[in-house]
Formats: sequence, C-alpha cells, structure tokens
Amino acid sequence: MEKISRNSQEEKIEPSQSSSKEMTRRGFFEWAGKSVAGAGALWALSNLEAIPALATELKENMDFKRGIEALMKDVFENNRETSAMMYSGKKGKIGAWHQPVEGDKRGVRVSEQDFMRALKKILHEQHVDIIGEAHTHPLYSFYLEGAAEQLFSDREMNEMREGKRPLPTMPPSIPDTGRHEEICFRLLQKRAIGDYTKFVSMVVDSRGVWYYQIEAEHYNQMQKKKAIVQQTIDMLAQKVEPLSQEEIDKLFADLAKHHGPLQTTENPLNEQSKRSKIIEFLITDEQAAVENFFTTQEELELYQKGRKVQNELDFLTQKRNEQVSLFILKALKEGELAKEDYDNLIEMYKQQGIWLTFQSYQELGLSYKNLHK
Repeated sequence: MEKISRNSQEEKIEPSQSSSKEMTRRGFFEWAGKSVAGAGALWALSNLEAIPALATELKENMDFKRGIEALMKDVFENNRETSAMMYSGKKGKIGAWHQPVEGDKRGVRVSEQDFMRALKKILHEQHVDIIGEAHTHPLYSFYLEGAAEQLFSDREMNEMREGKRPLPTMPPSIPDTGRHEEICFRLLQKRAIGDYTKFVSMVVDSRGVWYYQIEAEHYNQMQKKKAIVQQTIDMLAQKVEPLSQEEIDKLFADLAKHHGPLQTTENPLNEQSKRSKIIEFLITDEQAAVENFFTTQEELELYQKGRKVQNELDFLTQKRNEQVSLFILKALKEGELAKEDYDNLIEMYKQQGIWLTFQSYQELGLSYKNLHK
C-alpha cells in the first residue's frame, strides 16, 4: 500500500487486499455477531480529556453487545454525547481499558492528539484485528437550529422512552465522517492498521447503530476533485499574498459589491482575514470574479475549473444535508422508515466516499424498555 500523506496533493487509498469490496453489511454483522457471542471484540474506554463520566455504564471488558447497550442507555438518559473505543483482538487478546469520554450537546470534545495517543497505547500492547470508535447522538442533542431550547420537551422525551412517540434518528454528520477520514489516514500513516477496512466508526442513536467506513472508489474520486480545488486555492493564495494593503482593500470592496457588507463596523477584518475572505469568495462564488485579476490564460482556466469542481462539491454537501434532514423528519412524523429510505441515504453517503449501514436494536437483540423491566 502506498504511503499516505495528509499534505499530498491527492490522497488516494488502495482497495482492500482482503476483499474486492468494502465490508458487506452481512459480513460486518457476522463479525459483530461473533463479538456478541464473546469472541473478542471489546470496548476500550479512553479518558481523553479531564471530563467526568456522568451516567455511562460502559465498563471494562464488556463485549460488543453489552457496550452498545450501555451507550444506548446514554442515548436516552444522558444529556451529553459519550464516546468510547472498541477493538477486536486477534486470538482473543484483551486490551487496556480506560474511562469513557463525555461531550457537550453539540459534539464530543476529544482532541485528536489524545485520541491517537490512546490508540497507540492499545496498538502497542495488543494484537489488534479491527479498531473502532463510537459516540452517541442522544435525545438531548436534537435542537432547533439557532434556538437555545432543545427540540423535544421532557414530556415528549419520556413518551419516546416509553414507546408512545416515534423515535428520532441522526446518521453520522459531516464532521463525524470527516473525523473518521482523518483518524483513518493517521492510522495508515503510522502503519497501525493494514488497510482502511480495519477502522470502523459508529454512531449510536435512539434507533440503533450506524456503522461507517471509507468507500474506496468514490472516496478516491472525491479526492481527485478536492486536489483540483486545492491547486486552485494555492494559485489564488500566491496571487493574493503579494498584494499591497491598498490593492487588498480595493479587491475586498469589489467583492462587497456582489455580497453586501463583508464586515461590520464593530468587528472590522484585519488584512490577513481580508486576504482569506477574498480567496474564499473567489473559489466559491461565480459572482466573485474580478476583471483582470488573472494575468494568463492558464490561470484563468485553472480558476474556472477549480470553481466548477468546488460548486459540484458544495452541491453534494447541500444535497446530503437536505436528504439527511428529510430522513430525520420522516422518522419523527411517520415513525416507520422503509428500506428504500435507508438505501437512498446510504447511496448518498457512498457518493461522498463513505460506506454506511445501519443495524437496529431489534437486530442486535436489544431494547431500551427491557433495561427497566
């Protein structure tokens, strides 16, 4: 496998040598099923920040199913996201266990440096087959956009817990999948895993577990597009950097004609912020082109190509956000989601280079209501 670098122009991953495809849904559940039966997939609870563990019951040496059950309880009862690591050890090896991490309602506060340090410790001490991380999307995390109040009242959440109201569901967010990519590349760089299929992320929500990994074919296509955009941004930065303060102010004023005020009197932008803003609008907005800014035909063609690709990427992101929102709303309104709903969502993630699948609590043999019988 070629060496991966986060600084390279184009980040490419090789298809897994262990399989011609990403892990299939059946294959993944067979692996998870073995762990449920006690074949070695255990939870590593890493204290990555000095944040107290409030209500989680995820303990040392729990197998896969018991760990998911503990995180499921956090989904319904904890007002913060909780996070844990899991690994499947070769030959049933058991690893070191730590405390879980808790986050705020908008995300788990875990530094990449501490996360990688914890993973390194496990990798150094254990014979690891698959590494995973999971975090919860609790009921309390559902907020009205821009509002201070939670989306559901305490009464409504109690009705959800009792099965009297449809449960929400929240697939992996864009930051979630971006984090997975970042950690996966770091593991590959350090040769901590043999290939990208050996690292899996999970989101545990009120309906079940979302599993996600890199999907090689579409991921590489996305990386080629991102490399074109990055090349264009680098070219723009080289042209903007030498400009004088006067030239920057004039160019910034020209952009403001299309976008309205780009700064406020109370919070004026400094020169470097203006330079960054100029590059941002030049690459994302077709109205931002400034006459005579490009001195060669080659620069103009690269700019036009980069802007076109960026618009394509923005469209995919917008489409994903819209489809996820419709998926969540349908779950809340109608309760039941059809196989087609899941398939369409999974295909959208695939187009952005993410392999996604879902396993309900029923498939895992779990039920929140049964915890209180």
